Amino acid sequence: MNRFFGRGSRVWIRFVALTLLLLAGLIGTHACDNKKPPTYPQTIIVGAGPVVTVTGSATPNSTPNTSPTPIPTVQTFAPEGFEGGSLPAGWSSGSVGATATSLSLSGAQFHTGIHSALTTFIFSGSAQSGQAALHFNPAANFTGKTLSLWYFIDQLPAGSGNNLQIFVDTLPGNSGQFMSLVVGAWTEATFTLVTGSGDFDPTAVSAVGLSLSTSDTAIGPFNTVNFYIDDVAIQ
Repeated sequence: MNRFFGRGSRVWIRFVALTLLLLAGLIGTHACDNKKPPTYPQTIIVGAGPVVTVTGSATPNSTPNTSPTPIPTVQTFAPEGFEGGSLPAGWSSGSVGATATSLSLSGAQFHTGIHSALTTFIFSGSAQSGQAALHFNPAANFTGKTLSLWYFIDQLPAGSGNNLQIFVDTLPGNSGQFMSLVVGAWTEATFTLVTGSGDFDPTAVSAVGLSLSTSDTAIGPFNTVNFYIDDVAIQ
């Protein structure tokens, strides 16, 4: 018995046992390789933006919001006769080249009631202009409506080459049309707001008004013009 289980036999038994353990480990590893990996939440970081968490292999809903920006309801602007005792909000005067006084109430001339709005333009050369305008913030939708303004001027800006334009500014672009100039009498200027050429957009009107100007070829004498407006409406 001592010879059979001597030192050499004990070494051999240990070798066999170790071999069996290695085989068992290989079989276990192969079995694990065939298993489906567990599902865990995973965190995905996109650039420097927010962290998005996706559970397992599910695909997040990435359908973009394609709803169009709603267009404001078509509006109207009730006739403004400047009879409230002060200049209404949104009105202003301006000029390019010429000098323009601030728009203010006046009783010197009026189409109806007892007041109008007055600005004075001082012209000194060609390619100059002055304007009176009403601004809208936010922009307004006047699609299909007609802008009407009454104006009165006491003299022409220049000896020749004079222009009067009714204009509409929209957020994308502007439009307008030249009107006949009448001196010394109240005269109506009108413009219908419909989609036209270019980027004019009547759904986003930011300003309307009248512009008095001298042309590039205007010839003096150049004058100071009292410019009145009254009864402005978009209906």
